[in-house]
Amino acid sequence: MKTIAVLTDFSLCSEHAAIYAMHLAKKIKANVVLYNLDPVPVPGKLVLASGFLDDEDKDLRSETNDRLETFSTRLKNQLIERSFPGSVLPEITYDLDNQEIVDVMTSIVNNNEIILIVTAPQDGQDIANYMLSDHCQQIMHWAPVPVMIVPDTTLIRNPEKIAITTNLGEQDTNYINVLTNLVEQFSPEIMVSHLTEDRTLENTTTPLENRFLTSIYKNVAYGRVYYRRVIVGEQKKSWKWLNDNKKCDLLVISHRSEGALKEFFNLGRTPEITHHITIPIIVLPDMS
Repeated sequence: MKTIAVLTDFSLCSEHAAIYAMHLAKKIKANVVLYNLDPVPVPGKLVLASGFLDDEDKDLRSETNDRLETFSTRLKNQLIERSFPGSVLPEITYDLDNQEIVDVMTSIVNNNEIILIVTAPQDGQDIANYMLSDHCQQIMHWAPVPVMIVPDTTLIRNPEKIAITTNLGEQDTNYINVLTNLVEQFSPEIMVSHLTEDRTLENTTTPLENRFLTSIYKNVAYGRVYYRRVIVGEQKKSWKWLNDNKKCDLLVISHRSEGALKEFFNLGRTPEITHHITIPIIVLPDMS
């Protein structure tokens, strides 16, 4: 059974991300499993690692489990409220055995049913800064499946138009196929976008683009894909080109280094600007 893994710290933002994940799961007929990544105090970690739990540490573990159960119940009730009577609803379960990020990601890697990982910035945190944090970098580095980062301003609705960036590389048709396999039940329009600052190309199609388009035609079995070259300048670099295009519901990028992410979000010039990103970002796993 297909499963979506939701990483939560019980915050309002992570609850919103879980609700979005449930909406996706209902459409694609997947289940949801919740993983708690709420930080454990350092003394507690040391005792847990030693294998001996005193009463205080047992209480801490019990409290965490209770919060996870309460969180799960609240999500189930919200799912029922948002659904028509008699609808087939995803099963929502939670993992009690793993709370450290290494253990959680190991569990996910070993679960072949998981097709997507959903996470969220901490309450009030900028999405780009979250994606550049050690926490999110570890998730994206270890993830064998796409990782979706959901801002708390994301509307709960079906994705109808998705933008995926490309550098016209040979592996990019594989990335497109991973995306289409994930979202095909929503039948979205997928805009494959190549960002360039070279304005001399405005009225021509390059040989590299022709090869890429041929590769899409041959290797991508999805009819609602089209290519767009996007000319960007110094003032509209990176993700800001989306503002000049038809409204998108999702932005998809391949896994990239911290430096490449900083450049993509243009953090050197405008570190606050990514607060305006209100759509989820999917990071596809490295396929090189």
